[in-house]
Amino acid sequence: MYASCFFLPEKAIIISGINNKWKGGFNVQHNLQLMNPLSNLLLNSARGPLASMHALDVMWISFYSIGLLLVSILIITAVRKWVHNMVLSFLMKLVAYVMFFIGTLLMVLVVLTWPN
Repeated sequence: MYASCFFLPEKAIIISGINNKWKGGFNVQHNLQLMNPLSNLLLNSARGPLASMHALDVMWISFYSIGLLLVSILIITAVRKWVHNMVLSFLMKLVAYVMFFIGTLLMVLVVLTWPN
């Protein structure tokens, strides 16, 4: 366990390393806003692209992206094993790769929205 101490002109404030709460009742984000007005923009953008959504909605998006990834892999495997027509094979692989790209993009958005 550790503690950090910030000395401001008015008083010394100690931050606990476990819950990041100030002894005066302010959190770390509030102190950074007081110290630098532009840090509010940085702290609000640090949550990620899906930060405005509810956490359970982000969970469902991650499930959909996992499902898209798995279905695309199954389609690619099935096409390589059973489909011998080149045109049909190309179209099914194209659909599978588009699904894989969308699933990957959604998963990247979910990972970038991970809580701090």
